[in-house]
Formats: sequence, C-alpha cells, structure tokens
Amino acid sequence: YEARKVIIKKVPTGRYMPPREPQGAMYAFVKINLPDFDDQVFALDLVEQYRVLIAPGSSFNVPYRDHIRLTLLPPLDMLANALDSIEALLEKHAEKLEAANEEALKIMKTLRAGEDHARIMALRAKGSF
Repeated sequence: YEARKVIIKKVPTGRYMPPREPQGAMYAFVKINLPDFDDQVFALDLVEQYRVLIAPGSSFNVPYRDHIRLTLLPPLDMLANALDSIEALLEKHAEKLEAANEEALKIMKTLRAGEDHARIMALRAKGSF
C-alpha cells in the first residue's frame, strides 16, 4: 500500500509520466509520454546507466511500446530513487530526440537551400533570371 502511495506521489511530478494510479497489487504499468519511445531500448539503458531494472511494457504482449512495468515490492526509498532515475533517463532521451530533430531541420533547410539554388541556376541558364 505504501509503495502505491510513492508511485502516486512521484509519477505525476515527472515530465514524461502522466499520473495514473497503479491497478495491480504488485505492479504499476506506467505510460511514457515521449515521441518514438522504445520501451526495450529504455529498459536496457536504464539498467546499464542507473542499475535500475524494469520490464518493457511490450514484453507483456501489448501492441504498443510506450509503457514500462514497475514492481511495487522494493523498499520505499529504493522505489523513490528508481523513479528519480527513470525520470533522469527520460530527460536524457528527450534531449537526444530534440537534438536529432534539430539536426533533421538543419539538413532539411540545407536541402531546401540547394533546391532553391538549383532553380535559380536553371532560370539563369534559360535566361529568365
């Protein structure tokens, strides 16, 4: 019961985990609000970088990859620390995603500038410019 309180208290404070009370007796199935989130990659990164073990939601035969499964059995301080680690790693994943999006925008602008340059050159060659 106390572990459920920790989940209810900590999860809503996170930027990427919407509030939702755990429905199970021993587990919480937590949705992650992050574009292109891959639960399996995240679970592996979490154990490697923070030594926190979770289960990817997709391991439970669901058609989506935006959930993780937490157990409510660890001591309360350990559970709170695990949730802090999850949030920290979500922040890292979000920063990577943002950097990748910025890079994609730069590439698109460069390609667009190249297309514009090619059009101008074609118009010049035709004598229209």
